[in-house]
Amino acid sequence: MVKRPIFFVIISSICFFSCKKQKDTEPIAGNNVQPIQLNSFPLTVGNSWKYYSELYFTDSIGNIGMYSYYNSFWESLSDTVINGIVSTKISQLDSNFNGTTHLAHTYYANEADGLYGIAVENLGGLFFLRESEQVKLSTLNLFSSFGIYNTVMDTPFVPSPSLRLMKFPSTINDIWISYEYNNPTSDIFKRKWVAYSTITTNAGTFDCIKMQLFFDYNFDNQPDSGTANIIQYFSSKGLIQEEYNDIVTFADGSTYTFNRISKLIQ
Repeated sequence: MVKRPIFFVIISSICFFSCKKQKDTEPIAGNNVQPIQLNSFPLTVGNSWKYYSELYFTDSIGNIGMYSYYNSFWESLSDTVINGIVSTKISQLDSNFNGTTHLAHTYYANEADGLYGIAVENLGGLFFLRESEQVKLSTLNLFSSFGIYNTVMDTPFVPSPSLRLMKFPSTINDIWISYEYNNPTSDIFKRKWVAYSTITTNAGTFDCIKMQLFFDYNFDNQPDSGTANIIQYFSSKGLIQEEYNDIVTFADGSTYTFNRISKLIQ
């Protein structure tokens, strides 16, 4: 059960992490993809999710320069009020299979028009590669979009305005500004509901709605060329899968293609 497990169940076999084939289909009549509409994110206290991520860098001729994999555990811990907004505190515990862990907390609120990121503390999770200053990928995903305001801190940082991470009700072709990248007046980063998909992972098969996240420096409501390609899939159970692809230039001038896929496994 994805919803309300007793806590994080430890899986003994690493083979469990191998992922089944994904089916990602646009909403065309007769393809058996079930349209869904989301009006909230499952923040109920006690809900938890386990993800498995793989990431790698490849050079221009296809050599892998770095490869990594890790688990991420999320759990809804408690309800609280931040600046008058009823919010849910979610823990993010990451493990890189080498004995190191990282724990952070983020705060979210379901409103009638969307899911909002209300606050963050302790840098967010490694799920989104926050440990790498070189890659600058820490702000492009559902639960780590607070940008450079993040530092290790004892009290939560509360951005203004809050980050609009999902738009409700979810409707194909809806585009919105999510107020990311550290500038509350910026409209250069946007999110869009783009299609319905059926996604299969080790946690099961899910009817999903697909979100695209993109930079829009020329304000044409289209992803800018040469920028990151980020896709997320949501079901009524929450975030099911994320795919992230980008071109990364390191301090020594070397350029790599970065790819990461994160899947719900429990």
